[in-house]
Amino acid sequence: MPVNKFTFAKYLAIFFVISGVTNPGLAAPPLSTLKQREKETYANVILCPSHYGVGPGCITIQIIPGCFDLNNSFLNLGSLNKNVASAIIPNGYECTFSQSFGCVSEEVGEDSVIVLSGSWDFDRLPSSEITVNFTDLTSSFICDLV
Repeated sequence: MPVNKFTFAKYLAIFFVISGVTNPGLAAPPLSTLKQREKETYANVILCPSHYGVGPGCITIQIIPGCFDLNNSFLNLGSLNKNVASAIIPNGYECTFSQSFGCVSEEVGEDSVIVLSGSWDFDRLPSSEITVNFTDLTSSFICDLV
């Protein structure tokens, strides 16, 4: 008995539904996961050695999980080590900038700062109750979804 296109598609859909129920690893990820992956895939942070996020030397870095050391020659970030004056953080992210490598911090506001999404000059970053000058202090940073 010949199978028309509609019948074949129906059987194929039933197969995938059953496969997803019996083996959840084959099921499509939830929409929230897809949106998170989309953000992670396309989000970039821009770091600049000059104020106001403009000028030569600005580097666009794709946000991936983990710490970025600014002495990383593979990513060509060495020119920014202890030389970041401004940053542009994408919507939905916050980044922690640290004075030491490895994103290690003793106390936020002292040797690291948390920067929310937006354009920021590092000479006047908000921190708990004061404004912090973090210009030319950054050696590493990490960004996360908020």
